[in-house]
Order: sequence, then structure tokens, then C-alpha cells
Amino acid sequence: MLYDIGQAARFANHLVVMKDGRVCYRGEPSDVVTPEMLASIYALNAQVFTDPVAGSPQISPERTTNPQRSD
Repeated sequence: MLYDIGQAARFANHLVVMKDGRVCYRGEPSDVVTPEMLASIYALNAQVFTDPVAGSPQISPERTTNPQRSD
């Protein structure tokens, strides 16, 4: 069992994503790891790309701005 969605997406053949004790998503990593799933389960805004080496989903979180910082 893996809790890191990035590692699970890279190494697993089948994913089961749960929230609050219930199964929300299941299937092949390329079908399960989507921006919509990441937003609904992890409250994470991210893009999902195909890793050019492994062929698995690769997660790239969107940068959030911090109103306290001035860059």
C-alpha cells in the first residue's frame, strides 16, 4: 500500500483512491490520476502529464501565490 499518489501512479498497475473510508476512484493510473481527482481528493490544483520515460502519470502542482510575499 502506498500513500504517495505520485509513487503509486508510477509503480502500480491498479489504483484505489479512498476518502473518508469509501472508494472514490479505481482503475489504471492513467484513468485515475486526473486534475479532477486531485482537486476532489487532495484539494490540489495540478496538471497531469505522461512521464516520457515511465509512461505513467506525472503530477505537476500549480504554483499558488502567497499574498504575504512580494516577488
